[in-house]
Amino acid sequence: MSMKGNAANLVPGGKSLSGDGSHSPVIRVRVSKELHATLTVMASDRGCGISKLVREILADRCINR
Repeated sequence: MSMKGNAANLVPGGKSLSGDGSHSPVIRVRVSKELHATLTVMASDRGCGISKLVREILADRCINR
């Protein structure tokens, strides 16, 4: 996906991920350079960004047990 195509989907303040248009909470974490590099490669392989990948990992681990 090109940066131009990516920019077309941006919404100021971010898209609501809650399903009802409400504000989606933000979680910030610090990771090692090695973990960041691994997440970058995994996200690229899947054709998504790191944030989406991490959301999927968290949902799979915490919600979809």
